[in-house]
Amino acid sequence: MSQVSTVLVDQVVEKSGEKNGKPWTRWGLKDGNGYWYSTFERGVVLESMKGQRVEIEWEQNGDYRNLLRASPAEPKPEPGTGNYIKGKEAPETQRAIRASVALNAAVAYYAATPEAQQTLTEHGVVLIAKVFYRGLEEMAEGKDLGGQMISPSSDEMPI
Repeated sequence: MSQVSTVLVDQVVEKSGEKNGKPWTRWGLKDGNGYWYSTFERGVVLESMKGQRVEIEWEQNGDYRNLLRASPAEPKPEPGTGNYIKGKEAPETQRAIRASVALNAAVAYYAATPEAQQTLTEHGVVLIAKVFYRGLEEMAEGKDLGGQMISPSSDEMPI
C-alpha cells in the first residue's frame, strides 16, 4: 500500500550500472530525516528538488522505499499572514479570527494616544476595525496592499 508524505529534500542522486548485461539507472532522494526513496523511472526525481519541500508517494518494500511520484509541495504558510490561518482553519473560522484581530487592533490603535482616547467612539473603532479587517482579507487572498488605504464598507466585516 502506498503512502503520501511531504518531505524536505536534502540530497538528490543518480546511480547507473549494469546487471546481467542490462544497463540500469536509479534516481533517489534523501529527506531531512535521513530516509532514502528511489525509483528506476526517469523524470520522477529532479536535481531542482534539492532543498525544496516535495510531496512524494512511496511504498515500503522490505528495507527499501520505492518512490512512485514526487512533485513540488505547496509553499508552507507564513505566520502573520492570512495564508497561515488559511492553512489551519475552516473558512468560517478564518473570517471570525480576522474580525477579532481587526477589532483588537482598532481598539489598540485608538488607545495608543491620549487624543484618541478622548475622542474614542464605538463608531470610530468600528470604522478602523473594518479597514484593518479588509487589509487582513486582502492579505489572506495574497494581494499586495502596497501601502494603499482601504476604505471601510458596512457589509465586509462581521462585527
